[in-house]
Amino acid sequence: MEVSILILAGGRSKRFGEDKLTFRLNGKPLISYPVSEARKVSNNIYIITSNDELRRIKGTIDGVEFLVDDLSLRCKGPARGIATGLKDIDSDYYVVIPGDSPWINEVALNNLLNFSIRNGEVVAPLIAPGIVSPLFMAIPKKSKGLMIDICNNFSAFASRPSNFLRGCKTFIVGTYYLTDKYSTFYDIDRKIDLYNTIRKGLTRRFIMLGAYKFFIEAVKAYKQGLFDRAYSYLVNESKFYRRNRIYSLELSTLTDMLLVSKKEEIAKIERRIRGLRKFTGRMPKEYGFFSGIVPLRSQELL
Repeated sequence: MEVSILILAGGRSKRFGEDKLTFRLNGKPLISYPVSEARKVSNNIYIITSNDELRRIKGTIDGVEFLVDDLSLRCKGPARGIATGLKDIDSDYYVVIPGDSPWINEVALNNLLNFSIRNGEVVAPLIAPGIVSPLFMAIPKKSKGLMIDICNNFSAFASRPSNFLRGCKTFIVGTYYLTDKYSTFYDIDRKIDLYNTIRKGLTRRFIMLGAYKFFIEAVKAYKQGLFDRAYSYLVNESKFYRRNRIYSLELSTLTDMLLVSKKEEIAKIERRIRGLRKFTGRMPKEYGFFSGIVPLRSQELL
């Protein structure tokens, strides 16, 4: 069985203040930590990065292959990195980890992979109550075609790694079943994150995400200009996540709903988004929350 480790290393480190992946943590480049643990799981390790980042990190890591983001893919950011690896590498299973995850370890990676092998589906960790991390995934070969298609044809609302979880049948596994350390599945945004390692605990839940058809149909409707239909599908998707307390994915869905909602619905959606942001600690990165949002509906609102 062939297993490939895809290490995402294409970020711009804006919030970190300097190049994050080459930052010396205890004398070693930050990216060396996930690479070291990945080597214990597979010999097939690929660092997927941008041209700019490649120049900075290539001399710091030996014994790995480098892939540059495929700009022909129509998604962006980490989603493009994941899709690049899936497109360019032939493997039975793929394990995706971010390059700025110094606490990831061999046991957690093997457990994530084994859940995917046993269930035959994409697997991602529930890292805290209500919060799934789409930057850590185990992916069976059968799902790679769909994920590349999600990148190219189903990133119409916004390009996010969470779209892969929303568009695929995905098994969510609580971190209690993957690791014994609270910080294992966390990545680094700011320097303070390196030293603030107290997390929200290990979650004990399993959830099979069954809302992927709603996401796919919502994007299809949106691209056809059928905004009411897209909104209806997104409402059903968000209800699924709310019912199953997967609030980070509900947040992504509600954000998409703003683009196809009627004006009178925006205030209600924004209230729910604010509540979820407070609960999950997720700060806005998309659409310039919350000022001046105009739903992308028909000419009636333009």
